[in-house]
Amino acid sequence: MQATADTTVLIVEDDARLQAILAKGLQSCGFPTHAAGSLAAAYEVLRSTAVEVIVVDLGLPDGSGWDLVRWATSRDERRLRTIVITAAYGPLEPEPQLRPDACLNKPFAIDELVRRITVATPDLSADRQPVARNGQ
Repeated sequence: MQATADTTVLIVEDDARLQAILAKGLQSCGFPTHAAGSLAAAYEVLRSTAVEVIVVDLGLPDGSGWDLVRWATSRDERRLRTIVITAAYGPLEPEPQLRPDACLNKPFAIDELVRRITVATPDLSADRQPVARNGQ
């Protein structure tokens, strides 16, 4: 399965090995990627880089991945798609107003992540500007 043109993915995962595996797998399917190992690093990437999809782990060293989902979904302009990944077992219980585009329990196949990204991004336009301004 190949990527939609210009669908850039930010991978927010503190496990460096898993982060590298996800980046390599997505890149092999044609997705440009950026990576961050913490919320702070993710916000830094978002200040300077245009991304369309955020793949975020829930357990990060400086907070919860739900914080990034909350930020992404609270924007007036719904350009950022969010996919939550977690090692937690059972159903995920986010706050009712948080609606990530997909949730995946680890381990998962890269093909499943690619499918979820493709389903979440059918309407992306060519307008690719950095999404965070003046901090977070």
